[in-house]
Amino acid sequence: MPVTAQDVIACYRYILGREPESEAVIEQALQVKNVDDLRLAFLRSDEFQKKYADCTGATVTIPVGLHLGVPECDVEVSARPDQLEKMLSRTAETWRELGQTEPHWSVLTSDRYKAASIDQTRDEFYRTGHDQVAFLEALFGRSGYAFPKDGVCLDFGCGVGRITLALAPHFAKVIGVDVSASHLKIAIERQQQQNISNVIFKSIGQLDDISQLDRFDMLVTFIVLQHNPPPIIAAILDRLLSHLNPGGFAVFQLPTFIANYRFSISDYLAAPRSPNMEMHPLPQRHVYKILERNSCRLIEVREDCCTGSTAMVSQTFFVRKAAD
Repeated sequence: MPVTAQDVIACYRYILGREPESEAVIEQALQVKNVDDLRLAFLRSDEFQKKYADCTGATVTIPVGLHLGVPECDVEVSARPDQLEKMLSRTAETWRELGQTEPHWSVLTSDRYKAASIDQTRDEFYRTGHDQVAFLEALFGRSGYAFPKDGVCLDFGCGVGRITLALAPHFAKVIGVDVSASHLKIAIERQQQQNISNVIFKSIGQLDDISQLDRFDMLVTFIVLQHNPPPIIAAILDRLLSHLNPGGFAVFQLPTFIANYRFSISDYLAAPRSPNMEMHPLPQRHVYKILERNSCRLIEVREDCCTGSTAMVSQTFFVRKAAD
């Protein structure tokens, strides 16, 4: 598999535990033949050895399974409807602003995808959506399932259509939804340029809009839920899974732990809105309650590197809703 800039950035974040220091080092790393060679180059690097090799230098320990002995984050999850509305409004405002200033970078936070560079890296950016679909195909395949190709797939928090458009060849219909009109405008322009006819993009502004969507047979959402406060993560996930057709599949990613994190609804709403993208977790037991409430069976859960931080535990969940 060819190496992408996102592969390189993920290696820096997950293996070395830091951001790449320049665009030049990313370009240099892109010269390797494939992802396996890239991974080995990072694992054999002097920096990794100094950080994680034992005192003899003979054994390398990769930092996985972190934060196993800690209590869950102290978060309030239950909120009144008016509180949910206020929290979602704050998040939506931030993302609408980002959609006007840095739409591609707000999806994948590499300087390569900032407005000043995106004309040179746009095709590369959208290729990462196909990488995500390849991951989904592997996830389904190793569990003995296949995409419901004659069905409808929903990409929640679709942004500029990075994954949505890559899903199009695999389903009869794909729906991409987002709170940011600026992101959606770019997604539609890309769709028209690529002559893709089976994708629909829709704007949503409140939680009840989810129930107005067409029902779907597959849900995907990556690096989206984490930017919402815990009560909103729970409310969105609950509504999405309730709208999933019986026998349908869902693949969703979210952090379940962030070190030194706590969340109080009253404190959050009393504080000024941040113009920056926020990072929030939903403790795992709340995820399982939502799955149970919506008759969804967990097929697989994996730790992932979507947050790019060892202070967080991010997980990808693969579930199926019970058939009627």
